[in-house]
Amino acid sequence: MAVAAHEDLLALGQSSEDTLKADNDARRSAFYDHTQEKLDAFTADIATQEGKVVAWFGDRLEWVAKLFDSGYKERLVAELEQKRDEALASLAARQETAETIMATSREQLDDNLSDLEDRLWDFHSGESDDFADFAEDTLYYFEKDTGVVYDRFCGEVEDEIEAKQAYVDATTQNWAYWLKFIYGYQGYQTSLYQHYDDTVDYGAGFADNNNELYPGNSSHGYGYGGLNGEDYIYSNEHTGLAYGTEIGPDPAYFSNSLFDHGHYSDMMDTYAGFGHYSGLATHYPGL
Repeated sequence: MAVAAHEDLLALGQSSEDTLKADNDARRSAFYDHTQEKLDAFTADIATQEGKVVAWFGDRLEWVAKLFDSGYKERLVAELEQKRDEALASLAARQETAETIMATSREQLDDNLSDLEDRLWDFHSGESDDFADFAEDTLYYFEKDTGVVYDRFCGEVEDEIEAKQAYVDATTQNWAYWLKFIYGYQGYQTSLYQHYDDTVDYGAGFADNNNELYPGNSSHGYGYGGLNGEDYIYSNEHTGLAYGTEIGPDPAYFSNSLFDHGHYSDMMDTYAGFGHYSGLATHYPGL
């Protein structure tokens, strides 16, 4: 998971770097086109101005050339040519300055964009290194803590298994001893009876040690004897819930009886209707 997250971080950094580079290339291209357009327009203006300067001074020199040769004429020609050359030099200098400004601006833009890209590269590299260190530390402590928890869990599981095994062994032994003591049954492996003592009463041992399995009121527990763990001869279990007594039904389950007056008097009236055929009517004429 940490490796995948690190790879995602690297992919995200690379994507942002590619996006910034593409955007910077677009900015650089747009700026180059814009400055070149401005320089071309400025160069055209300079060329126009140079043409005007040459034409203007040409007209003046042509006019001076018509003068008679003299020192004055020579001075005018020299002065006009000097002014023309100075004007053309000024225009050329302006052209050169414009080209220098454009080149400097482009260089500055390139430096700024490159610096921006370098800072983004450094940031992503630092984040990647920090994440790698964090992931490594996290995995180390996770594996360490997991090992501690695992060892403790395994230890507790082993203790639980040993305790359950000891309980099962003790229960098995109590059961085997009880069967041997009560019924003389000795059908388990011989090693199970190596600590059996014929002088010890094992009759209650199994129930006492396992009353959560056989929770009765007696020391024997359910399953030994009759109801509530008592012997069948004393449990009154043979009467059943429907009777509860030796001679009749339990009123808790049967609310009326055959011997209630209202019940048998109606029955006697029915028998009386049969006349001498009814033995009850013959023996009990007053009913």
